Amino acid sequence: MIMLYMIGVKPEFLKERQVFVPESMRNTILTMCTDIINENDKEHVSSLGVREKRLYMNVVSESEKVQILGEAAALKNFVSQLNTWSNNREFCDVQDEERDWLDVFGISDYDALALAQGKKAVIVTGEVTIQSLIIQEIKLNISGTGILNFLVALKMDVYVLLDCIEQMIKYRFEITMTEKCLRYIIDEYSKLENQELKEDFMCKWIDCLTLVESMGDEYKEVYAQNMMRVCQDIIREEYEVLNPVWRNYFSLCVKYKCGLETK
Repeated sequence: MIMLYMIGVKPEFLKERQVFVPESMRNTILTMCTDIINENDKEHVSSLGVREKRLYMNVVSESEKVQILGEAAALKNFVSQLNTWSNNREFCDVQDEERDWLDVFGISDYDALALAQGKKAVIVTGEVTIQSLIIQEIKLNISGTGILNFLVALKMDVYVLLDCIEQMIKYRFEITMTEKCLRYIIDEYSKLENQELKEDFMCKWIDCLTLVESMGDEYKEVYAQNMMRVCQDIIREEYEVLNPVWRNYFSLCVKYKCGLETK
């Protein structure tokens, strides 16, 4: 949920499309935001710590307080508007009945898994631990998807989707593109009939793909690896070859990958 907020997904978009979050998850985040606001809504905000066996005091500046309070209030407002489901069932893994899944995941993620299992809903996650569990979805009777494929399934406006992808890159997400997402972008571009619109779209697309160039090599490697995985997934198809969305994606993928390998 916090990841969706970070990348700029609007609560109205999720609410209108009947997206639900566990009630326990919403309450946990609301409590966290309230605590942050209470801790920082004071004339003086400071904390004590120990560094190299020496006691030090960290004093929060006025500008930092304003930023912290603003972010906490915005997240609280985002979460407050979402549809919720309360959970009253247990998450069941018939292959490992002895494991305490509540202890493994905590109440919020546990409720999300239990709701996905009980209501036949699709769980959306960016967490590696839950993703690895969802791989066993046939055994566990749950279905899961990543953030980008989720936004594509909801038919997010492609321009808004590109804004979200830019935020994912800025926050250094590991998965900033998927096969489904790239196909969706290609198809949406192909629907544009006006040449001016196509040119504007292509400028935005290239700006999105090249955003990583201002970042360090460590993240560029992560970004390039993900680009390669996506290219390998669809490179055998023929219909994208002449599409400029695909052509620019593939050429920049090669550029980033080769550039890193020659350093």
